[in-house]
Order: sequence, then C-alpha cells, then structure tokens
Amino acid sequence: MGMPVAPMRKLFLSCCLAIASSGLHATSLLGDHTCPQWLRMQAPAKQAWTKSFLAPLSLALKSIHGAKRDASGEASRTTSDAVATIDTYCAAHPDKLAADGAGAYFKTLVGS
Repeated sequence: MGMPVAPMRKLFLSCCLAIASSGLHATSLLGDHTCPQWLRMQAPAKQAWTKSFLAPLSLALKSIHGAKRDASGEASRTTSDAVATIDTYCAAHPDKLAADGAGAYFKTLVGS
C-alpha cells in the first residue's frame, strides 16, 4: 500500500532539518540576515523573525512526535530561548546567517 508511517515521518523530519540548515531556502522568504545584522536588530524584530522561521518547523515536529509534552521540557521552550541561541550562534559565527543559528536551534529540539 505504501511506506509505513514511521519511515514517512522520519523522511519528513529529515526534509525539515535540511531546510532549517539551509540558509538559502529559508532566508529568501523571511529576510537574509547576516549574523552581524542579526546582532544589531532590536528584540521585537528578532522575536518576530524567529517565530516566522521556526513556526512551520515546530508544527511539523509536533505532528511527528504528537502534541505531548516531553519529560525534558522541550515543549515549553520559548521564542526567547531560540533568540538567545541564535544570538550566541551569531556571536560565535559572524560569517554565517541568522537562519543557520535558527537551524542549529531546531536541531537541538529534534536531537540531531
């Protein structure tokens, strides 16, 4: 009949991770912020960009793992956590994009 659900979910998640790791695809839709630009942005703009970037990936993750909260508290992470992670990433990688930092944050959520 087709591929079982579990391998399909893994394939879908792999695709999401590839998009999250690829500044090329994601930033063309949401703005192509270099890390130095990101670090100069005001907090409200960072929050809005981060929510827009991570929302579709987060929804995909929830659909794969279900809406249950896990014991490690990953379901309760906030946008502020993501922004702080992107800030740290960009401070350490001034030659990269904010999308690369967001992708790195998303990878921590999925354990890859």
